[in-house]
Amino acid sequence: MKLKWAEILGFKSLPKDHYNIFKAVTRFSYVKLKDLRKKNNHFDEKQLVKLRKVGKNTFFENFSELLEADIIIHKNQKKNKKGKLIGIPQGLPISALLANLYMLPFDEAVIGELSENNDIYYRRYSDDIIIVCEEAQIPLVEKFVKAQMEKIKLKISIPKTEITLFKNINDRLTSHRWNKGDLQENVPLNYLGFEYYGYQTLLKSKNLASFYREMKGSIRRKNNRAEKVAEKYLLDTAPIFKRKVYRLYSFKGVNTRKLPSKRVENKNGKLVVNRFQRNFKGNYIRYAYRASDEMNAPEIKRQVRNHWKILQATLKKYEFSNVKKD
Repeated sequence: MKLKWAEILGFKSLPKDHYNIFKAVTRFSYVKLKDLRKKNNHFDEKQLVKLRKVGKNTFFENFSELLEADIIIHKNQKKNKKGKLIGIPQGLPISALLANLYMLPFDEAVIGELSENNDIYYRRYSDDIIIVCEEAQIPLVEKFVKAQMEKIKLKISIPKTEITLFKNINDRLTSHRWNKGDLQENVPLNYLGFEYYGYQTLLKSKNLASFYREMKGSIRRKNNRAEKVAEKYLLDTAPIFKRKVYRLYSFKGVNTRKLPSKRVENKNGKLVVNRFQRNFKGNYIRYAYRASDEMNAPEIKRQVRNHWKILQATLKKYEFSNVKKD
C-alpha cells in the first residue's frame, strides 16, 4: 500500500507528511468498548451529557483523563512474516480510500486481462466484487482472480462467493445457483443489497427485515423512555410523539428537506449554541422508491407497500399521541 501510495503521488517514497499519516493508521492504538462500561456494565451517561454540553462528543475530557481511568490501551498486534505491522482500523475517514488504493493493482490486472482482452464485465465496490462472463469463461475467471488475490496477499471469502447462471426458460430469464456442478433454480444473485432473479429485481430480504426490526425497536425504546419519565415525575402518562418516527420509517419522510438543528461548542471557556439547517435526505423507503425507478423494477415498491400498515400496528401497541385506537 505504501508503494502504491507513493506511486500515485509521483514519488519513489512517501513525503514526510504522508508518511506520518501512514504511520498513524498502521501503528494505531485502541480501547475496547466494553471497558468503557464502568457502571453496572453501562456507560456513565451523566459524564457523557456533561461533556456534550461543552461541545465534546467523547468519553473523556482529555487524554490525561483516559490514562488515569485505568483502561487498557491496546496496540495494533497484526504483523507480517517479517515482523512489520499490517492492517488499518475500520471507521477512519481515510480507511475506505486506502483500501481502494491497496486494491488498485488487482483492479488494473482484472481490467487489463479479463475486461479488455476477454470482454468480461467487472465491477468492485469496496470488497464486493461482481464479474459477468459467459459460462465457458468461468474457469478462466476463477483461476485468474485467485492468482491476482494471492499476489496482493488477500483471500477470497469462499462462503460469500456465488456463481449464478442466468438462463432463458420458457421466454423468461431465470437465475440458477451453481453449487458444485448442481443448478438450483430461482436462487438469486445477491449484490449490494439487491437480489437479481433475472425476471425481477428485489431488495435483499435480510435488509428489508432489518429495516422493520429497526423500526419496531426504535418505537419500543421511545416508549420505554416515556415510561421512565412518567415514573420519575409521577405522571399518569407521558405521551410520545410520532413525527420523527414517520420521518424515518414511512413514505412521509421520503422528500429531501431542511431540518432545524443546533451544535454546542466551547469557545474560550463559554458555551456557544450554533443553530443551523441540516439536510434530511430521506429514508430507507425513499431508497426503495428510487431503486425501483432507476432499475425499472416496480416489484421493489410492492415489497414495501405494507410498511405503513406495519408501522401503524406497531404504534398502536404503545401510548403514542394522535394514533387512532380501534
